[in-house]
Amino acid sequence: MLARIGWLLWWVGLAAYFGAMAFLPTVASSVFATVRRTGVGLPGTPEWLKATDQLGGEIFGDVLVRFSGLQFIFLGLMFVGLVFWFIAPATRTRRSTLIKALLVIVLTGVACYDALVLMPDVMQTRTQMRARQDAETKTRFDTLHQRSTRVGQVKLGVLLAAVVVSALSQTGVGHRRVGTGHDMSPMLKDRHAA
Repeated sequence: MLARIGWLLWWVGLAAYFGAMAFLPTVASSVFATVRRTGVGLPGTPEWLKATDQLGGEIFGDVLVRFSGLQFIFLGLMFVGLVFWFIAPATRTRRSTLIKALLVIVLTGVACYDALVLMPDVMQTRTQMRARQDAETKTRFDTLHQRSTRVGQVKLGVLLAAVVVSALSQTGVGHRRVGTGHDMSPMLKDRHAA
């Protein structure tokens, strides 16, 4: 029973996290395209900055701040799912479960860096860029923006790896039936025992 609950929590967290991360670029593209098409800009934007891009950045930045909290809920579901797999009676810890645990640890570290270090730095530098109106601050903002984009790509890559590992382990690829010395996924094992 614990293995089934763990399986469900893992997949809900992973699917929601992966889906949201994969959808974020579409949201960004849509926001910037809309503000450019309408010509609406951020009030008070200095002349040397593009007002429409500043408004798009403000809107998408708010989306990222909201998502930043949600990602830890998704990670929490994945973590609890793993814990249930580890403590479930009559199941052995498989290599794929250890790989998933490693991926969650990496993902948590990257998400913490993004939410607690990088994002506040981006927001602060963006505010300074608008106030100071100097090229040095704009260059720093552009560098942080590129780093933020790379961090998002890393998270998406780790999530994709988790999806692949999970899909292969849940289908029993590379695992023999119970009784042959190799473990199977919790769902397949329950089905086989029934």
